[in-house]
Amino acid sequence: MGYGGLVTGLLLFSSQTQLQKALREMENELNDLRDDYDNEKKDRLRADKQRKDLSEELEALKTELEETTETSAVQQQVKS
Repeated sequence: MGYGGLVTGLLLFSSQTQLQKALREMENELNDLRDDYDNEKKDRLRADKQRKDLSEELEALKTELEETTETSAVQQQVKS
């Protein structure tokens, strides 16, 4: 192999190495993005569950307040 062939070989090797490095970096970035997506999905599901639980608790408290208000009204009428 002549000098020109050696230079061409080195350039190809260098380009291949750079491409492999870029590919590894992109794969790492893709994995990071997948992790971020999975974490956000878990957080969203957790928030939705908390929202549902709090909504149910609020409805229960409203019902309890209505029942207490009605009981108080009946007691006021009995006293009158």
